[in-house]
Amino acid sequence: MNTIKSILFFTVGLFLITGCSDDDDNKDPQGTDNTNNYFPLAVDNTWEYENTLVINDQDPDSYEDLLTVESENQGNYQLSSSVGDPLFGFTTGLLSSGTITKEENIVRYNGALEVSLPNLDDISITITNATILNPSAGNDAELYVQGGSQPVSIPIDNNNSLNATLNFTITTEQTGSQENITVNQQTFEDIVISTLFINIEVSLDDFGDFVILTAADVIVSSNYFAKDIGLVFSNTETNYRLNDFGIIDLPFDTTYDSTLTQELESYTAEEDQDNEED
Repeated sequence: MNTIKSILFFTVGLFLITGCSDDDDNKDPQGTDNTNNYFPLAVDNTWEYENTLVINDQDPDSYEDLLTVESENQGNYQLSSSVGDPLFGFTTGLLSSGTITKEENIVRYNGALEVSLPNLDDISITITNATILNPSAGNDAELYVQGGSQPVSIPIDNNNSLNATLNFTITTEQTGSQENITVNQQTFEDIVISTLFINIEVSLDDFGDFVILTAADVIVSSNYFAKDIGLVFSNTETNYRLNDFGIIDLPFDTTYDSTLTQELESYTAEEDQDNEED
């Protein structure tokens, strides 16, 4: 379980998320009317989810998760998630670990994104004013991008470790829209979709910059938002394959695959101040 919990994640975060439909009939290339509210943030609004996690094709684990708008201060919203561990609630964990702002239904995030790979130092990335949802953006419109690098170490036993460099690119995209989606036998109308990509590459400094993790989208997190309701479905895929080092046998799994879904079960979603009529 320690290996599982060390596998990839964040605690605060950048967010938003979601995968697009391949059906062109479900897409609006011009985006959606920005007067529509796809994430009502009135204080005490709640969304209850069933979270299901499958790791390396093992039996699924399920968890109940309650996302709540706790407070608002000058347009800054604080949310909470009952799960606590982002491994079991990626999107709700991200939303609840930073500050959310909204202007004309464009949702932005401020906070810190923490990413962990097994047996690597955690990295913490400051996120400032990252757009995670913009209903009026066209399909595949890039909303936010940030790149950088940080030193990390890879322990090979209790006394020794390898020096490495981790390069990352974080991107959010407004992926598309569709007429409806059915979740837990409920059909929700007027859907917009947003996706978060975390691309990571790791190279070993002490061995000629050998690339042990080839640059890839290690996390792809997809969220579907319904008009006047909020997040109704999220799908987060986490995958990596470490390259064969050949010199030293690494003392941990070199392959990881997981799928986390978050499906809305019930909600109370009142209009927030940003969308109340004068």
